[in-house]
Amino acid sequence: MAIKILSINECHSDNLGDQAISKSINYIFNKNNCVVINADYSCSQNIKYNNISSLNKNKSKFNLLKKIKALKFIKWAVFNYRYIMNESMKDVDFAVIGGGQLILSNSHFPISIFLWTFFLSIYKKNIYLYSVGCGEKFSFIERILIKYSLKKVKIIFVRDQDSKDKLKLIFNIDSIIIPDVAYALFKNDNYIKDNFCVLGVVDYNVYNRYKREINRYYSTRNDYYNSWIDEINEINCQEIILSSTTLSDRDESISFYEYAKDKTNKKLTLISKLQTLDEYFDLLSKSSFVISGRMHSLILGECYHCSVIPWFISKKIISYQKERNHRNINLSYQMLDSAVKKVLDNETKNNNI
Repeated sequence: MAIKILSINECHSDNLGDQAISKSINYIFNKNNCVVINADYSCSQNIKYNNISSLNKNKSKFNLLKKIKALKFIKWAVFNYRYIMNESMKDVDFAVIGGGQLILSNSHFPISIFLWTFFLSIYKKNIYLYSVGCGEKFSFIERILIKYSLKKVKIIFVRDQDSKDKLKLIFNIDSIIIPDVAYALFKNDNYIKDNFCVLGVVDYNVYNRYKREINRYYSTRNDYYNSWIDEINEINCQEIILSSTTLSDRDESISFYEYAKDKTNKKLTLISKLQTLDEYFDLLSKSSFVISGRMHSLILGECYHCSVIPWFISKKIISYQKERNHRNINLSYQMLDSAVKKVLDNETKNNNI
């Protein structure tokens, strides 16, 4: 009988990197004779919550919820616990949360991992974290929620040394390092390359969110754009194709294109829509270079044998580069596969499958 797993990640995100993570998880567990049932970590398919959130987000009576994180978490839990409970009840052998940077201080990730681990434990499902990343700083309430959640997990696989160190330092939790799961898509194929570069300009608001992490300051949006122009002027190719992996990056790329098209001797081509994952893969398979501040654009560029150039927008990209410097991409799949087998062996040993 086939092994059934619940795979919990950002599978319904508009971010192509998140979609690639979900595809990779499905691929590597399918290869190990598992049937994968996908669930949305952020509950973005929970229509009731989304509709209520959008209707009320501008009303003054909700300002207090926006300011007090604990109340915001309670609101999110009230609208989403039923989705998580119903998914946790499904007839599966165990649950896998990951990959992606899911241990993160933001509007809902700490309460999300708390609810997932709480309900999965109630319904006696073993939980594994697979190829996850850990953020930098957490509030008091976030630390409580996350530490409770991590103690419910059987084995934690993190995607880099920095995440391992932070889990130990902040939460006193041990973990095992494996590559980012998107490396499961790497193949030793011979791609016919054209001499162009895929450029992924990141949303300026994202830069502003993380600029203190990396001490990289630009006083205006135009200064920010000029730093990207400096990068493309160094590339030994004549055409730069602007292609984004998120909707907000797509909007930023349109603005960047209008600013930069007369300020470089490179030919700039704008892809103004957000491509599908397969369309993005096809573009990478033909590209010689990738410049991006999005980690999964860089990883997917590696998978399709592009020369990748990180734009260091956050410590996450710095961690990616450190891992890349000492990792053999050809061995990444074997390491990811070994981690899956470790999970399956643990389940077999405990007579759960």
